[in-house]
Amino acid sequence: MKPRTIWIAAIAAPSLLVMVLRLSADADRPPAAPPPAPPPAVAPPAASRVLSIPAGAGDRDRAELAELRADVARLGSPPAPREQLSWEEQYALDERRAGVKTAVLERTFAADRRDPSWSPHAERKLRDAFAAADVPGGRLEDVSCGATLCRYSVVFDSIAQREDGSGVIPVLARWPSRGFGGPARDDPRRYIMYVSRDPESFPAVE
Repeated sequence: MKPRTIWIAAIAAPSLLVMVLRLSADADRPPAAPPPAPPPAVAPPAASRVLSIPAGAGDRDRAELAELRADVARLGSPPAPREQLSWEEQYALDERRAGVKTAVLERTFAADRRDPSWSPHAERKLRDAFAAADVPGGRLEDVSCGATLCRYSVVFDSIAQREDGSGVIPVLARWPSRGFGGPARDDPRRYIMYVSRDPESFPAVE
């Protein structure tokens, strides 16, 4: 039994020595640099959204919508590094964006045919909601709904009353929807609002 034990020790000792030396060499070696981090994913800009052209639109409407699509793409592009805008410049930019959105909504609404199963019902709900809101100095001037988009306007006796009632006008649609509105350019006492039949059918104007 002893010779067998001696041979095992003789064989095992060099292997143990090699393993110890290898561990010692690894300990002296500087740590490997971590692999480079992958570049951060960049989300597509809002300008990549494409405005849909309503069914039944003519060549003129298609051309105008294509021009508006280009305007929305330019406005949605990330701004170039520059100094902070003055309040006059920011106001002008906001007005330009609102004008583009309103133009897209007007064109979409004009091409939106009525849905006999939904349009009258939606118009009645908007009228009832306005009557229940009891908006001081405000009068519901017009309500009209197509198959996917409604447009209604409220005229106030003064700009001050319009500002007081502007929080009520956008929420008259008592169904899940999206909307956009604001004072009319030709009469600041008039508030014009667009609301969609559902959130998905609202035109891509942002």
